[in-house]
Amino acid sequence: KPGAQAYDSAWVILEERFGSPFVIAKAFKDKLASWPKIGPRDSVELRDFSDFLRGCQAAMSQIKSLEILNTCDENQKLLTKLPDWLVASWNRKVIEIEESCNDFPTFSQFVEFITKEAKIACNPVTSLHALKSGDVEKIKTTKTRNVGAKVLVSNSEERSEYKGCIFCEKQNHGIQKCWKFNEKPVQERLKFVQTKKLCF
Repeated sequence: KPGAQAYDSAWVILEERFGSPFVIAKAFKDKLASWPKIGPRDSVELRDFSDFLRGCQAAMSQIKSLEILNTCDENQKLLTKLPDWLVASWNRKVIEIEESCNDFPTFSQFVEFITKEAKIACNPVTSLHALKSGDVEKIKTTKTRNVGAKVLVSNSEERSEYKGCIFCEKQNHGIQKCWKFNEKPVQERLKFVQTKKLCF
C-alpha cells in the first residue's frame, strides 16, 4: 500500500538520522513536552498538534517505549497543551469510555478524538475559523466601499460648493455665462473643458 510504503520510508529516514528507537522516542516526547499551549480559537495550531499526535501514534507500533503515552499521567500532560473548552469535551469522552469498558482511554482513542475536533475546528465552510475569516473579508470590503463613497461625496461637494467661473475666476457668474469663455473658438473651449474635466 502507498501509505504503508511512505511510513516505512519515513521510518528508515528517522532511524538513519537519530540512530536508535530510544533516541527517536525521546525526540517525540521532548517535542510533546515543549509544545506551546493552544489558544481557544487557534484551529490551525490544533490541527498541527493533531498531525503530530498521529505521527506519535504511527511510531508507537515500532517504538515500545512510546506506549507510556497510554497512561493517564501522560494524558494529563497532553491536556495542558489544549484550550479549556477542549479539555472539558475530552473529560466527557473519558467518562463515556470508562463507563462502557471500565478503563482509561488509550492514546489512540485520544488521538482519534483530537483529530476529529481539529477537523471540525478547521472545516472550510461552517467552522468558527471559516466564519471569522469571512467576517474579516466583509469588513475589508465595506471599508473600501466606504472610503470610495466618501471620496465621491467629497469631490461632489467640492464641485457643488464652487460657484465662481473657472475660466476667468470671477465670482459673479459661472463658466456657462462667461463672455470671455464664449468668445473663444469652439475647439479652444472644448480643449479647456476636457483639460479641466468639466461636464455640462
